[in-house]
Amino acid sequence: MGPGRLCAELAARDWTVSGIDASAEMVAAARRRVPGAADRLVQAAIEELPFEDESFDRVAATGVLEYADVPRALSELARVLRPDGVVVVSYPNPRALYGIWKSRVWYGGMRILKRLRPRPQQSMPRGASTIPPERFVGLLADAGLDVSASEPTSYLALPTPLELLLPRLSSRLGRRLEGGGRTARLFATQIVYAARKTG
Repeated sequence: MGPGRLCAELAARDWTVSGIDASAEMVAAARRRVPGAADRLVQAAIEELPFEDESFDRVAATGVLEYADVPRALSELARVLRPDGVVVVSYPNPRALYGIWKSRVWYGGMRILKRLRPRPQQSMPRGASTIPPERFVGLLADAGLDVSASEPTSYLALPTPLELLLPRLSSRLGRRLEGGGRTARLFATQIVYAARKTG
């Protein structure tokens, strides 16, 4: 749930929200943002959700599966979802030009620079290997989740570091690419999937 932005939006619409994050700092931030749900916002891993079977009508997991054991995480999301419930998840688009540039060129260049100018190591989460969309849909099916829709999102047209130096232009280009054709999808950094629990 990160700092609880989605939890806050849903709570403002009278949803009863619960959430988890692996980071104690994120849990604290979410509790500050949604104090009425503080006892339901807890520190946990997505692969071991601290909720009873079939606890929820809706489940969302965005920006997390790339750092998780995907089959275990999807199995847990399905476990806590009621029959016919809906899950919404995101996963990086492995065909995104931005991601290819960043992982194959930018990060490689940064590693070389770090070797030349050593600094204290920072602990950063490492992403899992990429999963193509067809395989990801199969993993959802293996967990008992039937995909009803998928949508490319988070369009980035400018490579790092240009998107940081020119944020307004980057945002404007991203908005123009949204809803575009097949070529535009090469700039979508994430794919959002909606699926229904089948059993």
